[in-house]
Amino acid sequence: MIISYLAIPLMLLSSLPQILKLIKHKDSTGVSMSMFILTFLSVTLLLIEAIRIKNVILITSDSASLTMMAINIYLINKYKK
Repeated sequence: MIISYLAIPLMLLSSLPQILKLIKHKDSTGVSMSMFILTFLSVTLLLIEAIRIKNVILITSDSASLTMMAINIYLINKYKK
């Protein structure tokens, strides 16, 4: 169970470099929007399943992951050239 609690912040940190790069350079050239959208959809399905089985750790991690992906998708659209 402790491994799951360690995985959540690591998952959040994995999205942070892309977010910071998009903000710093204000350019989304070379970033794959389709990858973020497909990943967003897959994590949404995982969240639905986590809610169905009432797994709090998965609900927390999937919700956090969706938030970070939504930020990335927003920034990619904002800085599209």
